[in-house]
Amino acid sequence: MESPNRAYLPAVDHLRAFAALLILLYHSVHLLYPRLAFHRAWQPDDWPHTGNPLLAALLEGHSAVALFLVISGFILTYGSLGRNIRWPEFYRNRLLRIFPLYLFVLFTGANSFPQKFKFPEFLSSLFQFGYLAGGLSFGEWTGVTWSIAVEAHLYLLFPAVLHYLNAGRLWALLRLAVLVWLVRFAAVSMGAGMLDVTYWTVLGRTDQFLGGAILAWLVHRYGMPRSLRWFFPVAAAGVVGVLWGFHESGGWPGHQEWRILWPIAEASIWTAFVAGYLAVAPLLPRFADSALRYLGKVSYSVYLIHVPVITILATKSWFLNISGASAFGNTLLTAIFEVLPVSVAFASLTWSVIEEPFLAMRRRYGQSQPTTANQ
Repeated sequence: MESPNRAYLPAVDHLRAFAALLILLYHSVHLLYPRLAFHRAWQPDDWPHTGNPLLAALLEGHSAVALFLVISGFILTYGSLGRNIRWPEFYRNRLLRIFPLYLFVLFTGANSFPQKFKFPEFLSSLFQFGYLAGGLSFGEWTGVTWSIAVEAHLYLLFPAVLHYLNAGRLWALLRLAVLVWLVRFAAVSMGAGMLDVTYWTVLGRTDQFLGGAILAWLVHRYGMPRSLRWFFPVAAAGVVGVLWGFHESGGWPGHQEWRILWPIAEASIWTAFVAGYLAVAPLLPRFADSALRYLGKVSYSVYLIHVPVITILATKSWFLNISGASAFGNTLLTAIFEVLPVSVAFASLTWSVIEEPFLAMRRRYGQSQPTTANQ
C-alpha cells in the first residue's frame, strides 16, 4: 500500500496478501470442516490432526497474526528510521488506517445484535481494551478484532523502539524483549492462562513487532537483501517445519509450559520469512505481482470480513460437496473457490467506500533530516 511517508515496497503488499490468505484458509478449514464431516457447527474440541507438514502449517494458520505483526513492525520502522517524527501526526495516521473499518465492523455488529450492546463495553472496545475484558462481542463480526487492539497497543511502544534503533542501541531492545519474556514466565507461574500470555495479548506479541523493527533497521543500514535469494526457500521450509512441530505437540489448544517461548519462535520464523521474501519478490512475474499487490492492498478488509463470509456459507450450506472428494478436500475447495473470491469482492467494496477516503487524509509525519540520540 502506498503511503506519503515512505517509498512503496511491493513486497510488503505481497506479504500482507499471503498473511490474509493464510488466515482465511485457516478459519475456513476449522469452521467449514465440521459442517462437511460431521454435519454440525464448529465446537471448541474440533481440532483436526494431520501428519502432513503443509496441511499442519495450514491447520496452525493462526500464526498469520504473528506475520501481520512482523510486517507492521517492519514497515513502520522502515518509513521512520533516521527521521524526526511528529508523533501527533503519526498517531493521527494510525487512527485513519485502522479505525474507520474497525468502527464499521463494530457498528454493524451492534446494529445486527442490539440486545448485546452495552455502552461501557462499547467504550472498552473503542479505546482498544476490549480484548482484555468487557469488550463488545458480536460473534463473527468481532471475532478477529482483538488483534487490532493488540496492534494499537504496540503502536504506543513504537516511539521507544524507534529511539533505540536510531541510536543503534539494539541491546536496549534485547533487554526489552528479555523483560517481556520474564513477565510471561512470571504470569504463567502465578496461574495466568497460557493463551493469554502467548496469543491474545501484547505479552505474546511484542517479540514479533520487535522482530520486524530490527529487520527494518538491518535493511536500512545494509540495503535490501537481494543477494540472499537462496535464503527464502530455507526460511519458508523453516516456517512449515516449526508449525508442523507445534501441531504435533498438540496445536493451538495445547498448554505446555514450554509454550511461553512460542512467541519467540513465531517472531524468528516469520522475521526470517519476511527477510527472505524481500530478496525474491522482484523475481515474480508481472501478473502475480499485480494480483498480490491488490490482495495486499485490501488485506485489512479481507481480514475483518472473511469470518462473516465463512459463517454465511456454512449456515446456508453453500459449500462445494463434490462426490468422491473427502470432507477435507471439499473444505479446501470451498475456501479457495467460494470464501476467497466472495471475501475479496466484499473487501474491494469496503476498501473503496470506507478505507480509501480516510487513507487519502493521511499526512506526512516525518522530516527528512536525521535524528540524533539526544532528540
